[in-house]
Amino acid sequence: LSPQAIDSFAEYATKYKGVPAERVQPLKEGWMKEPGILRQSAETELNFAVHYILQEKWDQAQRSLQEALRIANQHLPILKLAAWQHNREDNAKLALNYLDRALSQAPNDEYCLATRQKIIENQNLVIWEDSFSRSDGLLRRRWQTIEQDGIHIFLRNQQAVMSGTNFKGNLLSGFIRHLPTENFVKIQLYLHSSSPTAYVGLFYGIWDKEGDKEGIYFGKGKDQSIVYTTSKSKKKEPWQTLGPWPDKPVAIAIARSRTEADTYLLLLNDQVVSKLNFKLSQEKQMQAGTFGFASQNQTWECTWDNAQIWEAQ
Repeated sequence: LSPQAIDSFAEYATKYKGVPAERVQPLKEGWMKEPGILRQSAETELNFAVHYILQEKWDQAQRSLQEALRIANQHLPILKLAAWQHNREDNAKLALNYLDRALSQAPNDEYCLATRQKIIENQNLVIWEDSFSRSDGLLRRRWQTIEQDGIHIFLRNQQAVMSGTNFKGNLLSGFIRHLPTENFVKIQLYLHSSSPTAYVGLFYGIWDKEGDKEGIYFGKGKDQSIVYTTSKSKKKEPWQTLGPWPDKPVAIAIARSRTEADTYLLLLNDQVVSKLNFKLSQEKQMQAGTFGFASQNQTWECTWDNAQIWEAQ
């Protein structure tokens, strides 16, 4: 092992395993003399894999995980991590294989049971995607653009852009798609950048020609916070704040619960930040997409990428 790898493992031991630093230093000295000692157990390889995953070093994580499987291919935590890794890579067949092997040892393992059920459900979904990788200009591709109060929507550098000056203020613009109500599961887009003066995010509901009739709004507020609200009969509830907005580009999603009626999940980077109960009208078609607005005479811009919409088959 290189000195850098030994330092990384030492950092993992102190930061994530709570090993006191004074105990790690003598171990580091031993590892430098006999690095082979460090790699004699499947648990060690598993720890390396987890460490690399936390650092998003996927190639190194994969190598450590494969070595752990070579040493102990029936070790329960290793099987569970292998299932997680293949599921992250959208390889459902291999993920299910590792989950089944894990469940043969621990039939009541909650993680394995829940993950297996979710993978099976996801296999029955259709995902519509738009990477916006077209020539600069109009959005097209079945997006409906709502441009109001000085805001324009267009493609630029393979991203969808909303940009302009709100002269009257507080009038929503956005781009949306029509969806069958009974089939909708989830919408997700990446918000790359946004001016601090604007409210921007995702919308799911009914948006008619005269404006938003009813729906769910989730995204970034003008004070750089995570916000959401709902509306009925064109009357919005006060914005609710959920915490500070992340500094880097973020995946925003609204998903319908598959186990609870009239329940929706609000997600950032695949993490649920809120769950709300909201009953929408039984319309045959809903709309899902983006929204954005600012107060009077405010100039703003935001950029979107990688739109995904999940629907049940």
